Amino acid sequence: MLFASLILIVLGAIVFIHYIQGLFSATISAILAVIAAVFAFSYHESLVPLFGGKAADYSSGISLLCCSDFSTSSATGI
Repeated sequence: MLFASLILIVLGAIVFIHYIQGLFSATISAILAVIAAVFAFSYHESLVPLFGGKAADYSSGISLLCCSDFSTSSATGI
């Protein structure tokens, strides 16, 4: 219940920031988020063997997190 409330608060903050920025900026942000998700999902299987046996159970999640973070930050120029 606490985690669900935290997720709703974070989602509300993101929606509020997009509301403040305007429709054009929010649309660009949404498009970049979709591109980052597609990029991360398409390359995660080729990155999983790089982790080896150190984090075998978590390697898919780690590679998805790293790919989406790097592609989002490079796309937005941060």
